[in-house]
Order: sequence, then C-alpha cells, then structure tokens
Amino acid sequence: MRFLVITDHHLGRDRYTFNRGYSTAWALDRVLDAIGSAGAHGADFLLCTGDLVDSGNSEEYDFARSRFGIEAAGIAPGPLRITRRGLAGMPFYIIPGNHDPRDVWLDNLFPASPIERHLDLHWRVNKIAFAYLDLGSDGRAGILREASLQTLDRLLEQGAPTILVLHHHPVPVGIPWLDRALPAGIDRLWDRLKGGRVRAVLFGHAHTSVDQRIHGVPVLGTRSTCFQFASSEQPTFVIQPLQYRLIEIDDDGLHTQLYEVPLTGTAKASAVT
Repeated sequence: MRFLVITDHHLGRDRYTFNRGYSTAWALDRVLDAIGSAGAHGADFLLCTGDLVDSGNSEEYDFARSRFGIEAAGIAPGPLRITRRGLAGMPFYIIPGNHDPRDVWLDNLFPASPIERHLDLHWRVNKIAFAYLDLGSDGRAGILREASLQTLDRLLEQGAPTILVLHHHPVPVGIPWLDRALPAGIDRLWDRLKGGRVRAVLFGHAHTSVDQRIHGVPVLGTRSTCFQFASSEQPTFVIQPLQYRLIEIDDDGLHTQLYEVPLTGTAKASAVT
C-alpha cells in the first residue's frame, strides 16, 4: 500500500485571499499539480493532516472543496473522491487541525457525521488501520485526553498494524517557540508504541518536515503548503520550497520519501528513509 500526505493549506475564501502576503491557494495548486504530473506515484489515496482552511468558516470550505474537486459526503474522515484534473478518482482522507472548527468542518465536508467536540477517528485501508487522535482546536499545544488514549488502546487490541495520525506536533521540531508548545503528557502516547503494532506516527501543524524515531517507530511531519516557520525564538515566517510525502508499506516495513516542489520548475525527490 502506498499513500501521499499533504498538510496545513490554510486556504482563504478565494484564490485572491492572501495569508501574510502569501497565496495559499496558488501554493496548494502547485503541489496538487506536481502530484498529478507524477501520476500520483501510483498511490492508493491522499491524506491531509489538518488545517485545510485558515479562519474556519463555510466560505473557506466552499473554496477548499473547489480546489480539490470534492463534494461533501458521508462520515469523517472519508474518503471523499477528488475530481480535479490529474487526480480524478483518487480517494481523499481529511482530518481536522486546530484551524478547523469541528462543527463547521463536519457540516462542510462530512454532513452525515454527528457533531462532536472531539473527533477521535479511525478507518482501515486494506490490512492497515489508521487512528486519528483529536488534540483539539483550543490552543497551539493541543490537549492529549485520556479518552483519546483509551480509544487508541481499544484499536490496538484488535491487532491490526496501525498508523497513528495527529495534527499537532508531538515531538520537538527545531523551532524554539513551537518546541515549548508540545502537548502535556505526550509520554503517555509513546508508551503505546512499545507494543510493535504502531507502524508510524504522522503529524502536521509545525509547517516543517520531520523524520524522527521513538521506540523504533517513525514519527513523520510534512512541510506545509502554506508558509513555513524559521528556527527562531519568536514566530518568524519564511517561504521554502513546498513538499509532499509518499509513504509505502510492504512486507519489508515502512518506507517514506519527500518530494520537493520548488516555487518554479519541476518537483523532485528529496530525502528517502
């Protein structure tokens, strides 16, 4: 199985809406066009790890649906079906970030889902289980709830190899002001990795690509299609080449490769692990 990961698009209400002078719609288009030009690398689906929009209103979600060519349908986290040229027919899974108010997010993407304040989600693709733990939308660090950990415990007890998906960053990322905002009690989560059933932990939020290991498990962040953050004590915004991540799971384990999308020119493979 192989799939693609993108994250933190922070879309506005239209393609003329700028975020600190940055065109988030243009940047997302660059990434989606690059993926389409590569035949989506033969991936089975596309996953967004949160912050689809910036302010979290229905107008922004209307625009987001138009960029991907998706229609609101079913229950979270999907899949929805992309109709955008170059990616037509690709399944699309979406989880919410801290910029995605849960009620508005559900109304505009998954109207059949009951409105919940916290959306711990799980789904399965082939033999692989995916579990999303919702750390909330109330702060930069997020809150790791005991109820979320209990949900994860129940899923892991079923014995399927599992990909754990978060929005908030659970590890230091080399950006001081973000590293001071790790979720409290995150070690409670790492204890769950010792059993060998979690194959990887994916996250967004930090706007930067990260490749670490905890108890031998890959912990992977992916660079935002929005602007990025400098390694500074206080928030400083920078523009780097965009990235998306390809993940493949086979009998030999999990393999991941980053693809860099320059602001002009052709996307190319970056790091391989």
